Amino acid sequence: HEANSGPGQSFTSYGKNGNGAPNEFSSYGVSSNVIGSDFSNYGENGNAANDTFKGYGGDGNVPQNNFKSYGASGNAAVDTFLNYRDNANVGDDSFSSYAKNSNFEKVDFVNYGKSINPGSESFSGYGKGAEGNKIDFKTYTQNSTFKDYAKTGVEFAKYNRSSLGGGKTVNKWVEPGKFFRESMLKEGTLIWMPDI
Repeated sequence: HEANSGPGQSFTSYGKNGNGAPNEFSSYGVSSNVIGSDFSNYGENGNAANDTFKGYGGDGNVPQNNFKSYGASGNAAVDTFLNYRDNANVGDDSFSSYAKNSNFEKVDFVNYGKSINPGSESFSGYGKGAEGNKIDFKTYTQNSTFKDYAKTGVEFAKYNRSSLGGGKTVNKWVEPGKFFRESMLKEGTLIWMPDI
C-alpha cells in the first residue's frame, strides 16, 4: 500500500496443492508508484480453492502485474478479480496459461483495467485444455488482448472504449500545467492548462 518504485512482490507456488484454501488480496498495491508483482504457479493443482483479488493496484502509477500458470491443473476453483487496477495511470498486466488444464474452474474478471490513461492487459493460453470451466470478462478495455484461449466456456461482456469520464479530474501523477494527452480531451474532463 502506497509503495514507491521497485520490483514489488513475488509469489511462487503459493497455495499449490491446497485443498479448499481461501486466499484474498484486498487493496493490495493501492496508490503505489511503478511497482510490479509476479505470481507464478499460484494455486496450481489446488482443489476447490477460493481466490479473490479485490481493489488490487488501484490509483497506482504504472503498476505491472504478471500471472503465470495461475490455477493451472486445479479442480473446482473459484477465482475472482474485482475492480482490478481501477483508476491507475497506465499499467500493464499479463496472464499466461491461466486455469490451463483445470477442471470445472470458475473465473470472473469484473471492472478490469479501468485506468485513467489506457494501460494494457494480455491474456494468453487461459482455460486451454480445461474441462467444464466458466471464464467471464465483464467491463474490460480496448487495450486487452486475448490469444490462444479455450474456445468454449468463455464469455465477454461490456467492452469499454473509454474508461473514464463524467467530469473527474484526470491523472493525479502528471504535474498540473505540464502537458495533457489526447485521451484526456473528453467532454466534462478537467484539464490543467499552463499559466502563460
